[in-house]
Amino acid sequence: MSQKVNKRILHIMSSHGGGISTFIRNLATEIHRFGIVFDVVTYGPCPPEFVEAIRRTGGDVYQIKNPKKEGWRQFYKSFSRVIKLYHYDVIHCHIAGYRALAYKTISNFQSEAEFIIHAHHYVDDNQLSVAQRFLHYLNQMINQTVSAKFVGCSRDAVQALFGYKIDRKDMIIIPNSIEPDDFIFESEEENNFREKGREHYGISKDTIVVGQVGRLAPIKNHALTLQVAEIAKLKKLNMKFIIAGSGELEEELKERIGVNQLDDYVQLVGRISPIAELFPVMDVLFFPSINEGLGTTAIESQAAGVPVVLSHTIPMEVELGIDLLYRVNLSAAPSDWLKEVLKASRESKVDSSERLMALERNNYTNIQAAKLYATSIAQYTNY
Repeated sequence: MSQKVNKRILHIMSSHGGGISTFIRNLATEIHRFGIVFDVVTYGPCPPEFVEAIRRTGGDVYQIKNPKKEGWRQFYKSFSRVIKLYHYDVIHCHIAGYRALAYKTISNFQSEAEFIIHAHHYVDDNQLSVAQRFLHYLNQMINQTVSAKFVGCSRDAVQALFGYKIDRKDMIIIPNSIEPDDFIFESEEENNFREKGREHYGISKDTIVVGQVGRLAPIKNHALTLQVAEIAKLKKLNMKFIIAGSGELEEELKERIGVNQLDDYVQLVGRISPIAELFPVMDVLFFPSINEGLGTTAIESQAAGVPVVLSHTIPMEVELGIDLLYRVNLSAAPSDWLKEVLKASRESKVDSSERLMALERNNYTNIQAAKLYATSIAQYTNY
């Protein structure tokens, strides 16, 4: 592709933080190679490193008015102002359902750009109430009507957002990519991170460290993590569970750890950045989420050479083909999860070159994902 061709794409996200802003930033680091410029609109401020990543593409980040806080008139004016700045080829919306209708409507008046909605999350409608299920199906119909293409991070996420009958051939899957150099270390550097990390958390060299990374929310299934830790305690195993993340369940988890006297087995370490430095400390990543749109943490863990014990509900797209995944049914007993954790902890280290090739083969590097993104856009923007 010639870099002389310039396509401008406007990304819409509600706020910075989490997988959506990471997805946009990671693509932005490489997308300029394909003659594509990203702009971003959002309701709140973004950290300097995110803004700089977007500006390096030739784009910028714009803050617009939140209709819930400042009214629809101010929202309309602020969003319209951004759309009129450039001729956009694509408006890539990371807000879905009835909330996307406002953006689509304004876009129709102000721009000729293709409008697409991106699926980032999975929803199991069997877990919804009747009212929630009705709203979910209504949003699916809206998304089908509004979006020019069915785009998402995995097949499960696309079907959850657009409808369970959407065929794989009609989807555009853009992986949540990573920068390999952030997770694949030289042996000396990896050992240094491992030793310093374990010293920081007060963990001995021979302790089996099980890490869990993600926001502290019910969907991440920390309740199971504590149950597994309780069994490890009863068996007097030399193990430590490190839970990284912040969220609504923090106080509840602290209380349960105290009540069950798990302080020697479970440690809440808060949100860690960069998270890549925690992986060398671990022997196993524990990933028992009830569901995920993709499960990028499992990709990061495999890139770092750390085996993953994960629930059977995690999309198959996280499989890199290097035998580091141990799938367990969510209904399995905590003791069965523990058995898989112990088995995974004995896994031999996969060579770094093999890990890198697996990432590239599955389009999980930033450059491969950017290439795929550019190629996918060509299908409907004459790029």
